[in-house]
Amino acid sequence: TQIDILRNDGSTDYYGQIINSLTCSTALVGKLSGYAEIWTALSYKNDPKATLDFGLTYMLTPNVQLDAGLNVGVTAAADDLNPFIGVSQRW
Repeated sequence: TQIDILRNDGSTDYYGQIINSLTCSTALVGKLSGYAEIWTALSYKNDPKATLDFGLTYMLTPNVQLDAGLNVGVTAAADDLNPFIGVSQRW
């Protein structure tokens, strides 16, 4: 759970937003893992957003991870599909 205090566009007013994420992951083969996530964002200012997210991660080195996935919107306010790829570095 995450609580954000966001500023309205074009004004000095602020509002709160609550983000929740529930993620399950598992090792698949060797350094390859997979995950599934339910993500939500709720506030009184915006329509609720929810996505079902799926992806794969691969540990290239002990400190570098490659990832790819797809976020699928399940509410009208969420993007329909959001594919992504990325690299994470632990310092």
